[in-house]
Amino acid sequence: MGDSNMQKIVDYVSENIGGHWEHLAHTLEWPLTIPELSALLAEIKKTQPRSLQDTAFDMLTYWFEKASTKKERINMSGLVKGLKNIKKLKTAQELEKIVEANKGEGNYEQKVLKRTSEMIGNDWKKLASRLGLQQQNITELEGARKSLNDMCSEMLTKWSEGGKTTPEKLVAALRSNDLNLTADNVERKFMKGKEVKSERTEGDGQSTSKSTKRMRHT
Repeated sequence: MGDSNMQKIVDYVSENIGGHWEHLAHTLEWPLTIPELSALLAEIKKTQPRSLQDTAFDMLTYWFEKASTKKERINMSGLVKGLKNIKKLKTAQELEKIVEANKGEGNYEQKVLKRTSEMIGNDWKKLASRLGLQQQNITELEGARKSLNDMCSEMLTKWSEGGKTTPEKLVAALRSNDLNLTADNVERKFMKGKEVKSERTEGDGQSTSKSTKRMRHT
């Protein structure tokens, strides 16, 4: 699975699943024992400090996922309001335009979160408080040494190096973690209609598809 299309899939998934990356890792098939996999994931979390933009993006992803998990209606106007409250008026105005321009597209929220993280800089902690994050969450985000995107990308790259790995297996693993919108978009964008056998269900956190099988690492 060393082709350029698979790398595009890895990049796309890494940008879209946020804090779910460790759950996904445990769902994928690995040529590793459970202790070996745990050691690998611990190693992935180490090394160089990350940028303010990465920290801001992880904070926004945490906020977005928390609302999704609670089955709350994700309302980007709440993010715009938070930006206005911390006097980031230009950023708020730009995001309003992005929301309006992309509202009909699947996963448009990721564009909003990414653009916000690029613009708020040192004010990310102020925004986090306005969005309702607890101080403990903010401290954990501040102390993390890698971005969620980087950790997920590294995990998937190591997984793909193990052989017998296919986009279909990755899609099945995404669905078994209820990351159905990401799975749908991977199939649509990169697999040209090749769908992993699935059944349609209602009301999960990301989309309306759910896999009929679960993947396990060995």
